[in-house]
Amino acid sequence: MISKHHDNVIAIGALGGSGTRAVAQLLIDAGIYMGDPLNFANDNTFFTACFMNPDWQSTASAEGIAQRMEIFEEYMRQRNISKTELDELERLPYSTTYQYPPDLFPTLRKQSALKNPLTTWGWKEPNTHIYLEQFANYFPKLKYIHVLRHGLDMTFARNKKQLFNWGHLFGIDTNHDEGPEEISRKQLDYWLRSTNKVLETGNQLLGDRFYVLRYEEVCLSPEREIPLLLNFLGLDPKMATGLKDVFQLSEGSGRYKEHDLSIFSSEQLRAVEEMGFEI
Repeated sequence: MISKHHDNVIAIGALGGSGTRAVAQLLIDAGIYMGDPLNFANDNTFFTACFMNPDWQSTASAEGIAQRMEIFEEYMRQRNISKTELDELERLPYSTTYQYPPDLFPTLRKQSALKNPLTTWGWKEPNTHIYLEQFANYFPKLKYIHVLRHGLDMTFARNKKQLFNWGHLFGIDTNHDEGPEEISRKQLDYWLRSTNKVLETGNQLLGDRFYVLRYEEVCLSPEREIPLLLNFLGLDPKMATGLKDVFQLSEGSGRYKEHDLSIFSSEQLRAVEEMGFEI
């Protein structure tokens, strides 16, 4: 299934905690509709409700995923979907793991449709990369930004939700009884395998509509990196003035230096370096 519209669609994904919030804020400040409601991290909570359900994803057919994308698209274009579609989504089991607010659906029921459907819009939700192939095939003009942060910093981050939710898609089995060292090794494997998959899919299906934003580079060299991002998005480069404060290195940057890296194999560490990150 391909979208019957030809909107300018921008999506942002990453491993959770990679710094996607700042990219979404840049687009919001540029006047691009990124969804409503958003959570504290600028995640599109309606996307979360539609797609961030591993149980549903594991059994959904290609047609079922495409139908869900169509529902999401119509909401984003018009800020409104049918009662039947809302009822279907509301029947899905709610879990705080999925990070959308429990009052999301009552909020959506109170919203009225936009008089003029949007033709330029986007969303930010880290789990987007899980469905990158499907979205790339569905939206003819999709632009996708993948935020890439140092793999070892991501390995020692507290946020391991993607590993537990989607690790099986990358041949990684997990359970919550494993020790911290084993979980860290698997988190690094997840970062490596999911990143390689995104790079392969993005370059193959999107080409010049695929952008890898290296978090550390944009924070350390905003005068160089932000204009490149704006150019990719087709936004006025003059916006770069004053935007450097949007991207700031977090306290977690470089945290891997405080940990024992001998728990990782030489192959894992070499793969991190081959991604362009110093150890």
